[in-house]
Amino acid sequence: MNNYIFLADAFGYGPITTSCLIAKKLKEKSKNKFIFIGPSYCIEKAKKENVFDEYIECTYEQKEIEKYIEYFIKAKKIIATETTDILIYLINNYNLKNIYLIDNLFWMWDFLEDELRKIKKYYISNIIDVRENIERIASDYTNLKVVGSLREMTSFKRCGNNKNLIISLGGAEAYLIDPNIIQKFYYRVINIILANENIKNFDNIYITGGKGIIEYLKKRINGKNIIINSYDNDTYLKILQSCSHAIMAPGLGNFNEIISTDIIVMFLLPINYSQYLQRLAYKDYDANLYFQENREEDVVEKFLSEDIGVDEVIANLKKYNYDFKELDDFLIDTNYRSKERKKIYDSIPKNGIEEVCNDIERS
Repeated sequence: MNNYIFLADAFGYGPITTSCLIAKKLKEKSKNKFIFIGPSYCIEKAKKENVFDEYIECTYEQKEIEKYIEYFIKAKKIIATETTDILIYLINNYNLKNIYLIDNLFWMWDFLEDELRKIKKYYISNIIDVRENIERIASDYTNLKVVGSLREMTSFKRCGNNKNLIISLGGAEAYLIDPNIIQKFYYRVINIILANENIKNFDNIYITGGKGIIEYLKKRINGKNIIINSYDNDTYLKILQSCSHAIMAPGLGNFNEIISTDIIVMFLLPINYSQYLQRLAYKDYDANLYFQENREEDVVEKFLSEDIGVDEVIANLKKYNYDFKELDDFLIDTNYRSKERKKIYDSIPKNGIEEVCNDIERS
């Protein structure tokens, strides 16, 4: 059996969700065995999607990689999403080149490792413009392929007649961030939302996210019309599209999925560096989006190393005074602005998943 090995960074749910969507589409085209090798955080999410044939827990540290090195050496193709340290190790120690890297965050990186020139193909999503960073750090790369959205964007959904609210927190975990800070922030914010007098206008309130944050909230929040749970991607999208309003972490996956609808949306404060920069990009869109604002925050510059960027974002988060003045206007808004939102949707490059999968199968 020829194996396709999949890898994903354990930084929120963005990388593993992308990996699962790619695997699901590739399975329509391939009869190979699909094996996911990665951290338990990613495996927990991947198992909900039920797309891989085998799961191997591995932290991507040298000792762990060596335990499973035969899988990598014998793999027909290695398909990684936003995780590079393990790829550098495989290239330098085993000269493996049958590697395909998929990246939603290319526009953000401060530098690229030289070894990435040697991989078979480097796919970069262009939802946030990548041209500046190609010129800055990758102008002489020959293996880049720019693709569209790495989320399913098959049609524009009109949801304005619904009366539900979703609070979508994404994975809400990352190895660079103290989970206690994030859990306490979201808990306080959600309590403010649920205490607002306008919350009575909604039939159901869905609170969703990664396993850690959901288990934390379930122990502390309850109500007859409050549903707190983690979902596979298909179920999540069905719930999302049953809502008229959405309060969301500013992840790129959330943006891709919400911009495909006329749902009235507010993006929460960022909890990591990519979310901070993404929010700035979202504000440039004429899509009538709401934003929770921190009037005490300092500016975080572009092209910092990710650990420094995350530290600065968390320092800002600690300054937030929880006034949440934007909430009232958002909750009472019933102007769905589908015309403006559809214009943005139409302008976004789509079919990134199909582009990646067709190219992997051809090469």
